[in-house]
Amino acid sequence: MMNRLQVARTTGVLFIVFSLLLNIPYYLLIQNFEYDDILRKPTDYVLTQFHAGGAGLILTWFSFALVVLLFIPTSVLFQKVLGREDTPYLSAATLMGVLSGLVQSVGLMRWVFVLPVLANLYVDPSAIDILPPLIRST
Repeated sequence: MMNRLQVARTTGVLFIVFSLLLNIPYYLLIQNFEYDDILRKPTDYVLTQFHAGGAGLILTWFSFALVVLLFIPTSVLFQKVLGREDTPYLSAATLMGVLSGLVQSVGLMRWVFVLPVLANLYVDPSAIDILPPLIRST
């Protein structure tokens, strides 16, 4: 069982590690995928660039999604550091932090599991007829 000082130090270290680790895949996405400017580009451009990024780009998105999961234990430990049991607001904020980490990670995983399939279908001329009209270039 950790005492209050150990919990505070662990939480502080986790916040620092989380902040540093989060910026590594984000920086790589900026450099290698024009993120987040690419989100304002046409779909055909995004899919083509994603396909060109290959396995390295998918791994970057995967690491980004995994790092975001660190927000879950950070939120829980932060509640313990504050040590306020007399307010429901802190419990609600902790729950929101946990849900935030989970939902953000799931949202980022679409770049790992959905986009590779869509990008491969888009660049494969034999698969063009099965794509929905919204993602086909005209």
